[in-house]
Amino acid sequence: MNRRLKGFIIIGGAWAATNVVAGALFRRRRRRYAGTRRQFLVVHGGEELRPSAEEMTDAVASVFMGGLVLDLRPVPPPTDPLNLDVRVVMGGLEVQLPRDWRVAVEVTSNLGGVEDDRPNPPPPGDSPHLRIRGRVTLGGIELTHG
Repeated sequence: MNRRLKGFIIIGGAWAATNVVAGALFRRRRRRYAGTRRQFLVVHGGEELRPSAEEMTDAVASVFMGGLVLDLRPVPPPTDPLNLDVRVVMGGLEVQLPRDWRVAVEVTSNLGGVEDDRPNPPPPGDSPHLRIRGRVTLGGIELTHG
């Protein structure tokens, strides 16, 4: 077997093992976060998710080489700020929000960005609040109103 073929076999095996490990970690975390914390993960694909109309206080959205549309419009207005922790690597995340929500974006981007399509001026001070924190690498986050 030549060296080039061995290299392809090793890289292919490592790639498959990475996907298996990522899936196993997601399943374990999903069971651990019951209650008002939600976790969303997309690896090598696309998803459009609409959380149920339950009370939600924290959420984690992880996107790796894929795309996620997260529709938060059916979520009831939070009494305390809703924290959305994001990790986007070579992918995209679109967050659809109700028009009356205030949003604070605290995201670090490396060769990526955050696009905010919300209207100016901001909604009134007593409206629900969403805090988006995290990191974007070679990808993007878009905030829209549905």
